[in-house]
Amino acid sequence: SPAPVPSTRSLGWAVWGLASNSVCLSPQMESACVTIHEALNAVIDSQTHYRLREAQDRSRAEDLNGRVSYWSVGETLILFVVSIGQVMLLKSFFTEKRPGGGGAGT
Repeated sequence: SPAPVPSTRSLGWAVWGLASNSVCLSPQMESACVTIHEALNAVIDSQTHYRLREAQDRSRAEDLNGRVSYWSVGETLILFVVSIGQVMLLKSFFTEKRPGGGGAGT
C-alpha cells in the first residue's frame, strides 16, 4: 500500500496598505508567532536567572577563597611558632645544667 500523503495547509496572508507595509497574518501564523515569542521570553528569563545565580555564586566563591587564604596563613604562622617552641623545649632537655652559681669546678 502506498505511504500516506501528508495534508498541507495553506497559510494565507494579505498585505493591506502597501504604503504602510502592515501585514495581516492568518490565525495559525499569529498563534505560532505568539508561541515562539513566549518561548523566547522564557529562555531570556532563564538566562537572566542563571547569569544572576552565576554572579552570586562567583562572589561567594571569591569571598570563601579569601577567607581560606587568611586561615591558611594563620595556620602556617601557628605551625612555625609551635615548631620553634618544641625545638626550644627539646633543646632545654639536653642542655647540661650546672649546679651552683658559677663557681670554679673542682
